[in-house]
Amino acid sequence: APAVTPTLPFHSSAQCGTDSCQCPTLPERCLGSLGPGEYPMKVTVGGFEREFYVHVPTNHSLDEPLPLSIMFHNCAGGPDDFEDETKMDEYTNTHGYYNIYPKGTTFGGTGWNTGFSTDCALNVNDVDFTREVLLYALKYLCIDHTRIFGGGYGNGGSMIYNI
Repeated sequence: APAVTPTLPFHSSAQCGTDSCQCPTLPERCLGSLGPGEYPMKVTVGGFEREFYVHVPTNHSLDEPLPLSIMFHNCAGGPDDFEDETKMDEYTNTHGYYNIYPKGTTFGGTGWNTGFSTDCALNVNDVDFTREVLLYALKYLCIDHTRIFGGGYGNGGSMIYNI
């Protein structure tokens, strides 16, 4: 898989509005090259190596933009537990969109630094991590950037509230 490197926050060219804005732009056509399946990915953010998993639906077309859901697990769980409990991959295979499952950090549990509580996560910047995961998806998957969703429960729900 391609390496993910730190970049500027994503903005569409319409949001920038000025020539001086240094915003990444979306590709003119889809560059997605991952076939159906589950793919473990890693990125370094703030000096920490972080993991996330990409699920590409079974009814995937490489040139058709699909919606994306980013799913945040709870404090005591992980990406696999979250998928096992929610069956989101089955749902997205049927309805045709990508799932990304970021993995939280560990400090008494695997969770998220939600900005107001670090009880189950290291003192890391999970907003930056989420930004890098989203930038990866926009660059390397065939995403419909008007249909990006997030979900979570417990500490993962707090992460959704934070972002």
